[in-house]
Amino acid sequence: MEGWIILGTIAAIAYWIYKTGKRTGSRQGYNVGRSRGRRRRQ
Repeated sequence: MEGWIILGTIAAIAYWIYKTGKRTGSRQGYNVGRSRGRRRRQ
């Protein structure tokens, strides 16, 4: 049962990076997405 959880988490992270990179692109988009994610969670 743990296998699909790990695969799902990896897929979600990969999709999030792809989505964030597609919007702004390159390092800036990744950093912006990271800061936004932290603010939303807190």
